[in-house]
Amino acid sequence: FTRIFQDYHTKFKDLSSAIGSKPEGTPGKHELQEAIAHTEASLPEMWKLLSEADRLEKSDPDSAERLYQQAVTNFPQHPDSLGNYAVFLKNIRHSPDDAEALFKRAIKADPKAANNLGNYALFLTDTRRDHDSAEALYKLAIEADPNTNHLGNYALFLTDVRNDHDGAEALYKRTIEADPSEAN
Repeated sequence: FTRIFQDYHTKFKDLSSAIGSKPEGTPGKHELQEAIAHTEASLPEMWKLLSEADRLEKSDPDSAERLYQQAVTNFPQHPDSLGNYAVFLKNIRHSPDDAEALFKRAIKADPKAANNLGNYALFLTDTRRDHDSAEALYKLAIEADPNTNHLGNYALFLTDVRNDHDGAEALYKRTIEADPSEAN
C-alpha cells in the first residue's frame, strides 16, 4: 500500500508541476490548477476509506463493502478505489461479474496501473481461465512497473499454465534482483 501511495503521489506531483509550469494564459490552465487543488484536498479521504475498508475486509465485510462503495462513489475514476473494490468482490464476496466490471473500469481509468493490470490477470487466470488475455495483462503490468510483484505471479503462470520453466526461471531471477527479500 505504501509503495502504491508513493507511486501515485509522485505521478500526481509530476502532473501538478507540469500544469504549474505552463505559461500564464494557456487555455485551461486555471481550470486544471483548480482541479489539482480539489484533488489534493480530497485524497486523504479516499486513502482513509480504502485503508479502513482493507482493515475490515475479513472481520466485518459488510462495513468494508460500504466503505469501498463510498470510495467508488466519491472517486469514480480513481484506479485504486476501483481496483481495490474489485479485489474485494473477487476474494471476499465471490462476485466475479461485479469484480470484472470494476477491474475493467480501473484499467480504463489508468491503463498503466500495474497493480490493477496484474490483479486482473490473476482474476482472468483463476476465475475465467482466459489464459491468453491474462498473459497479455501480465506483460502490460510488468511493462508498466518492471519491479512489481507481478513478476512472480507471471512466473507462476508460466510454470503452471504454459509449462514454460525457462521463462519462469528468468522471471524469478528478475524478481529476486528487483527485491532480494523475495528469494525465500
